[in-house]
Amino acid sequence: MKWTLILLTFSAMADPTYYLDIAGLSKHINPEIEYNEVNPGIGITRETERDKIVKALMAGIYENSHENPSVYAGGHIARRFGDDYYLDLGLMGGLATGYEDTLTPIAGLMAQLGKEDLGRMQFILTPPADKADAVLMMKLGIPF
Repeated sequence: MKWTLILLTFSAMADPTYYLDIAGLSKHINPEIEYNEVNPGIGITRETERDKIVKALMAGIYENSHENPSVYAGGHIARRFGDDYYLDLGLMGGLATGYEDTLTPIAGLMAQLGKEDLGRMQFILTPPADKADAVLMMKLGIPF
């Protein structure tokens, strides 16, 4: 009985899609100083979608706005609108290194525009924080 329940649970799970993420740009909103807004980087996202709810885990590395390397890990949850062509709207959160020698929490609003089996463009808007401006970040996801 126990094994049947486990097998049913696994069969009900959505198949994941893996993305190669290519980071590239950010835009600081009303900055008091000039930041690096070209942020090359690479990462991987594991994403599942079931009943129009998208869940993902992601990790990677990029050059941050202070021109330091940053390693990040986190995830997002979103509502999917559409099927073959889609818009996902939701929240993201995670942790990053490379900012003042500390592990920095990052959270924000997330939107993705995509086409099934072709790729997606992701936009993340983080609100202003104690020592940071609001930032719009962009990255491209290519499924593999």
